[in-house]
Amino acid sequence: MKTPSLHREDIAFAVLLLATLATYALGEWDGKYRDVCRSGHVTVVSAQGAVAVVLALVTLIKGTLVAREFMVLRHVSLRWQAAVLGWLLLAIVLIGFGWYAASGAW
Repeated sequence: MKTPSLHREDIAFAVLLLATLATYALGEWDGKYRDVCRSGHVTVVSAQGAVAVVLALVTLIKGTLVAREFMVLRHVSLRWQAAVLGWLLLAIVLIGFGWYAASGAW
């Protein structure tokens, strides 16, 4: 009988699952925090920007894991890895600019 062992994909899947749960919890916390700030009970600078940066970093990590482990990009040339990760980074930056513009900071 063969003993089950953990593979790279199993570990990547577990990290992706935990990161998804963490971002969900962070999004829920941020929504409740904003409600408290709007109600006037707390006069603290909102942490929306910090939450957005954390979510963007977690998204970058998750995208990198998916690309390298499940799209098997770790075996291809550095150009292809840079192209896929550059596209992911560009998408995150554009979404960040959109969020910043919509927040009324400009």
